Amino acid sequence: YLLGEDRRAERLRLADRFRILAARYPSEPLGVFDRFAELVEASDSWHAMAVNERVVTLCAKAVADVVSGICVEEKQIALDGAKVDRIVVTPLGASGSIEGALVRLRLRQSPSHRETDLPPAFQSLRGSDPGFRKTLRIAARAAATDDPVLLIGETGVGKELVARAIHQSGARAAGPMVSVNCAALPHDLAEAELFGYAGGAFTGALRQGKSGRFQLADGGTLFLDEVGELPVGIQSKLLRVLEDGVVFPLGSVQPRSIDVRIVAATNRDLMRGITSNVFRRDLYYRLAVIEIELPPLRHRGQDALELLRAFLAATCERLGRRPLKLTASVERCLLNYGWPGNVRELRNLAARLAALIDGDCVQVDDLPAALRDRGVGMAVSVEGSLQQAKEELVRQALDAHGGNVSAAARRLGVDRSTIYRMLRNQ
Repeated sequence: YLLGEDRRAERLRLADRFRILAARYPSEPLGVFDRFAELVEASDSWHAMAVNERVVTLCAKAVADVVSGICVEEKQIALDGAKVDRIVVTPLGASGSIEGALVRLRLRQSPSHRETDLPPAFQSLRGSDPGFRKTLRIAARAAATDDPVLLIGETGVGKELVARAIHQSGARAAGPMVSVNCAALPHDLAEAELFGYAGGAFTGALRQGKSGRFQLADGGTLFLDEVGELPVGIQSKLLRVLEDGVVFPLGSVQPRSIDVRIVAATNRDLMRGITSNVFRRDLYYRLAVIEIELPPLRHRGQDALELLRAFLAATCERLGRRPLKLTASVERCLLNYGWPGNVRELRNLAARLAALIDGDCVQVDDLPAALRDRGVGMAVSVEGSLQQAKEELVRQALDAHGGNVSAAARRLGVDRSTIYRMLRNQ
């Protein structure tokens, strides 16, 4: 009787842990098994797959190996010729003992899903996360129009790469694409840089004058990066150019017609800028005919691993060295890290690892201290308690959403009351 009660309690703990971990891998088929290699709970995508007997048998055997200590950390099984590309089994436990294991089925991506569903210019933008793929499909549809596009996203998410793909996939692909970092424009020279100037327009001006970025982009695309940083005075002139299709170079009264498609980008909340009178409402609606929000890397599931492997392979090839492999512990750190610098930070990490590591395998100690400490600290420890795991996930979700409890609750798939209760008990 006591043994039965103990097993029932273990299964309840595993089911509770499963619901927390399911929020971390929303797009993967997941199953949690008890110490007897019996399925406790599984995700909808697991059941929808109608997992065949061979895969179930392999899952059960891998779980048995993990529970028995044959594999002490994480077991991965590669499959050939199956819909499931890889089975990843991670031990779960409390108070230092292993009670079961989480099984993740990595699906083999078909070429039709990964490549041919997007125009060629978008296919170099790696990532399998469904939300990210949906964003790219929206951008590809926007490329077929000539409407202004506003890309919104944190620093480093790849806004300029998406802007370039939009340009290369549209009717203006044969024309120029000119990029402007609005945050780097000196306020006193912003007008001249954007619209050009006539000879002798100001002290130090070229005698023959100079074309602005709008003229240089004529017939193509003008990418206005960090458009939220433009001074309000320049915003009004930009709005006039967008509405009239002509520019007046500084110091000139002769209008010059331009034919330019605008793609703008920002990491700011422009609606908040409108409220605080630092961004024009009419300009916002002129730029945001098609508004596309690019997800941060921490919201893209397994993409951090996919991208790092790709960056490492390319960097190692360029350096003439063998490709680097990632240990299971390193993978967990990468998946639990918040990536404040997004894809740009990940690319820099690949360059660092390829340049500094002597061996063929990346270990946790090879990671930068900030990533290592943060990643390990947020990981769900086999030896940690279930309550600690919940608290870490809640803190991670709150950090990711700037303390917004409603957004954190949606990410974790729980009620707001659950988070408020946990915060009161800390």
